Amino acid sequence: MSAIGAGSVRHRAILAIAFGAALLLSGCAGAPTPETQPGPPPAEPAEAPGTDASGGETDCVIGAWALDVADYRAQAEAYLLSLAIPLEAFDITGTMTLQITPIHFGVASALTVNAVVHGVPLSAPQEYSGGADWAWEAGDASTMSFDAWSWGVEPVANDDALPAPSLIDPGMPVSVACTGDQLTLQGPGAPLVAHFTRSS
Repeated sequence: MSAIGAGSVRHRAILAIAFGAALLLSGCAGAPTPETQPGPPPAEPAEAPGTDASGGETDCVIGAWALDVADYRAQAEAYLLSLAIPLEAFDITGTMTLQITPIHFGVASALTVNAVVHGVPLSAPQEYSGGADWAWEAGDASTMSFDAWSWGVEPVANDDALPAPSLIDPGMPVSVACTGDQLTLQGPGAPLVAHFTRSS
């Protein structure tokens, strides 16, 4: 019995770690990591986001966006199964929305992750919201970085359940692609891509 118990704990830990790595854009939100390298100083005064010099797709990204939860759930499940994690059930429900202006990025999430591994149910409802000023990375017209992030509702860890880390790490840049009413975000090295659809 102890072996079974240890196995359940082990799979709970593996699933938590793997899901933390998979869910998105980076991992748990926090301060910039030591590996984060500052961008080179501008050779001339920086221009406001949206100009040709700052690059990016500012006009396209401005607006309200809703996460395609079904698509993200499918990606997350496939990724965890590729790690040989014996999922018996897996689901992500709820909503995540973005509100992007020419200078501010806001996120509000109310997602719940549910899974069953070796008969052990894992569940993590979590709500959070926050935002920061943003700008395109110097020399990279498709990477967004954040400054002075603040939480309205801070993510809360649940030691007894599968964690549902935030999709945005304020300390890391985010790769952005936008076409019409479709927006994708992906953190550095993240195996999954978050697809959003314009809601307004």
